[in-house]
Amino acid sequence: MATDAIKEDIQTSMQRIADEHELGIEFRPGKRKTDILLATMHGQRRGMLALALFVSENFPQVDLELVNIDTKSEVQTLMLAVTDKLEQQQTQVPERRAVLESYLRRVLSDE
Repeated sequence: MATDAIKEDIQTSMQRIADEHELGIEFRPGKRKTDILLATMHGQRRGMLALALFVSENFPQVDLELVNIDTKSEVQTLMLAVTDKLEQQQTQVPERRAVLESYLRRVLSDE
């Protein structure tokens, strides 16, 4: 289980990256025991994906889960759950992190 210090560090880092990419970002507590926090981002797709990749690469003690994405409106929205490591969760999908990182790298390199 992540400590409050890790949660604060992640949230501060996410806010900094969001500011750099001119994204709106809102944080709230997760609903599941394994959720550290939920982050909802609004803005340009590339910035949101870059932020997700940053968290994935710089915080190996956590995992990310894509909760919701809305690309149909003028302002795109991405909701991510920052969770405890998969190995610490009862339900495990070990390839999830690798698939997400691969997707983010591919999309960012295509743009």
